[in-house]
Amino acid sequence: ESGFAVDKAELLACGTTTPDQLLPSHALMVHGETDMKNIEVVSIAGICLSGLTALKYAYNSIRAGEIDSAVTTGSENISASMRGRNFEPEVQAKVDMVRRNKELTFEKDFLRWMLSDGAGAIGVSNTPNEDAISLKIERIFSRSYANEEEVCMYSGCEKVKDGTAKGYREYLPEEWLTKSIFAIKQDVKLLNKNVLKYTVLKPLQEMLAKGMFKVDEIDYFLPHYSSGYFKDKVYDVMKEAGCDITQEKWFTNLTTKGNTGSASIYIILEELFNSGKLEKGQKLLCYIPESGRFSTAFMLLEVV
Repeated sequence: ESGFAVDKAELLACGTTTPDQLLPSHALMVHGETDMKNIEVVSIAGICLSGLTALKYAYNSIRAGEIDSAVTTGSENISASMRGRNFEPEVQAKVDMVRRNKELTFEKDFLRWMLSDGAGAIGVSNTPNEDAISLKIERIFSRSYANEEEVCMYSGCEKVKDGTAKGYREYLPEEWLTKSIFAIKQDVKLLNKNVLKYTVLKPLQEMLAKGMFKVDEIDYFLPHYSSGYFKDKVYDVMKEAGCDITQEKWFTNLTTKGNTGSASIYIILEELFNSGKLEKGQKLLCYIPESGRFSTAFMLLEVV
């Protein structure tokens, strides 16, 4: 409908937190389910940033002149791994340990109510649509602060008392079940302490200091956050960074689509793109944080 020719794409880049298998890579499996031709295929591992990083790979490939068009995706099937039955071996193994049961609920069961399934795709080209609007990527800015902080959201490992992560290969196979090693876990105290500092304040201060965008030029702010709990908190820290984009300019579909991780920014963009609200010349600022070990990205778009 938009005029993008999927069959002419020269690259498929896919990001996800939750691939169906360890090997082959996620993007290869996606490619295998399509009618696309023999092309370059790239898998991006990570959490919420993996979908946007896939888009950035395609964007930079086009900028470098290596390709003319690409398809990128972000997708999550989180529910398959978050069903209660997957935690039963650990519950049974720890049934007489009250403190541990509370920890199980706090670290692991918490996320079962915070994450949703979803998928999205974007066609990227070196030319705009001829008969419809397009979104021109002006900049994709990303930063990791993993050199400053310990892990916060994790899977396939356990966080030990000194803050380091002990990987699944250091456990016996039966411990993978009794300790729910592959469950997705969140250090909520560390999240509340650091997530706004590292995903909002520091990157925005750097971007504004370098003149990467002008606050008063932004027509829509598209934030990805996990819960409405963070909405006002994000806004307060944005103002502290000198980036006062009023909430009247915010566009989110969290309440109807949920927190779909790497797919979230795709799903937010798709809804706004097809809403009829966008006009040529408008500028959009997208915000995608990741709590894994505190990283973040901002993407600046222009409607053309």
